[in-house]
Amino acid sequence: MMGIFLIFFIFFPRIDVFPRVHDVGKIYEGELIREVFKIVNTGDDTLKIEKVGTTCYCTAALLDRDYVIKGDTLKMLVTVDTKNREGEIEEQIFVKTNDPYEPVVRLKVIATVIPKPKPEIETPEVVNAGFLYVGETVNIPLTIKNPGLADLIIPRVVSSLSCDVIADFPLVVPPGKKKIVTLQIKPFKPGVLNEEIRLVTNIRYYPYHRIKVTGTVRKSSSVVFLPFVFDKINDTLYLINQTQNPLYIENLSITDDIVINSSKIAPKGTLKVFIPIEKLPKKGEIKLNLRLPYEKE
Repeated sequence: MMGIFLIFFIFFPRIDVFPRVHDVGKIYEGELIREVFKIVNTGDDTLKIEKVGTTCYCTAALLDRDYVIKGDTLKMLVTVDTKNREGEIEEQIFVKTNDPYEPVVRLKVIATVIPKPKPEIETPEVVNAGFLYVGETVNIPLTIKNPGLADLIIPRVVSSLSCDVIADFPLVVPPGKKKIVTLQIKPFKPGVLNEEIRLVTNIRYYPYHRIKVTGTVRKSSSVVFLPFVFDKINDTLYLINQTQNPLYIENLSITDDIVINSSKIAPKGTLKVFIPIEKLPKKGEIKLNLRLPYEKE
């Protein structure tokens, strides 16, 4: 009696990848990592790549086909975006195939990301403008420093109702340098001034640099006196005309003594008045009578 023996040959695909880990070493933040993995089919049947996945949206794997015939090699390009990354990074790529012995292969790309030089910004946190008048324009120097290692770029300023920054934008401050711009204040109502301006910067995670502007705003005044309090140290009083029209002074008197009569201050002009110190009382007021111009309707 003869026996019949049947021999079945089952053919399987087998996957191998070279290398399984790419160590890029040191790379600067923002550079794109590009590495190639070679997928080799060492089996006897066609290797089918069913799925490729990554652990991060910053990592992508590119294949020009989804199969590898027996004995053939397929190149897979892997890219890793290092924007906004720093320090040690490790990205994984998963390749799922029809290999019955190793259906999922895990690959890695590791690197050390060196941060790019960054700009920094230093300014006063609060600018106190002191006493102002409604409608008055006050220019205050504002120093902007960059203690960082890259150019500080300020493309524009978000102004407030009463405050603005006068400069040539975009303003570039080199590393370790400073620039002086003009903080312009023009209050439109009396009371407490408490506003904020924002400098738009190129600093990552810090797009706005805030500066508070404070002060006390008084109602509009036609004439400014310097000094406000006369303490006998000086013998000159300054009268400053802030209007666009001439100011006519009827008289200026100390107690009952008239110091000047019928004077005129030109628009935006200043009048110096000599005060006889010996006539000043220990405490009192200097009286000033003004005649303001007006127009009838």
